[in-house]
Amino acid sequence: MNDDRYIDGVIFKRGCCVICDTPISGGFFCPKHEDRSVQQPSQTAGNAVVRNLKVGTTAYVNPLSVFTSGGRYFIFSNTKTSNWARGTNTTKITRRKDHVEVDRSTIADSQISNYQFNDIKNQDFLPAKFNRTTTTKPQIISDMEIDEAGFTEPHNIFELTKALFVVGTGNVSRRRTQYKTVRIIRREDLYEIDGNTITPDDIEYGMPEDADENGCFLAEII
Repeated sequence: MNDDRYIDGVIFKRGCCVICDTPISGGFFCPKHEDRSVQQPSQTAGNAVVRNLKVGTTAYVNPLSVFTSGGRYFIFSNTKTSNWARGTNTTKITRRKDHVEVDRSTIADSQISNYQFNDIKNQDFLPAKFNRTTTTKPQIISDMEIDEAGFTEPHNIFELTKALFVVGTGNVSRRRTQYKTVRIIRREDLYEIDGNTITPDDIEYGMPEDADENGCFLAEII
């Protein structure tokens, strides 16, 4: 049996444990260092690794399992999956016949590692492609639904006449970014600001120059 594997014309060595270099039967697991519970394919994301997901199954993984190499994207196939998102540091994937589709709105560029093929020659992985989704709604603060939470940059919070406001045209996302963000929740009569995500130094005094007076909403820190 040939231990070489071809993906997009590139040869990858397989069939040996990454830790002890012991030949592995079938090239899927090492009895000493890998979980034997994933030996048989599973259709349930919570009991499977990426390579064993049934085609069409949606699951959630650690974003660090997605990487780029040689201008293409891949995902480590022995990554354990979950049936649900665990906080904001989770990437949504869908198993396709010849690749793994990654929801672009659930992974940041800073979470995608870059490897040389020689660095991962003993590991098993699958081609990955991003779906067409590049943004998540709401895109601006004023578009948020009642009781919906999101993250915005601190400069969208300001104080005027001893009251706090948010700029309605400020960008908002459902996930934290690599920059400092403030968690806000829209209520019926105001926006609640998570006090654990903002400091007094983050709050601007006076209306920002680019803020539209009719697009600002009352806020309070909780």
